[in-house]
Amino acid sequence: MEAFRDIAWSVGPFIVMLIVPVIVIFVLRWLGAWMLRISDVINLQKEILEELKKLNSKEKQSD
Repeated sequence: MEAFRDIAWSVGPFIVMLIVPVIVIFVLRWLGAWMLRISDVINLQKEILEELKKLNSKEKQSD
């Protein structure tokens, strides 16, 4: 049992040093995307692209 405790104390901090920064990075990316409303911008760009495609197809039909 003591060997397991020694292994846990030697590996535990290393795992925490890997996991905590990854979690922090994901949370910061999520907050940044939320604050900048990136998903809203992407949706608006999709709508604009669809409208441009419709206008372009109308111009080709009238030629």
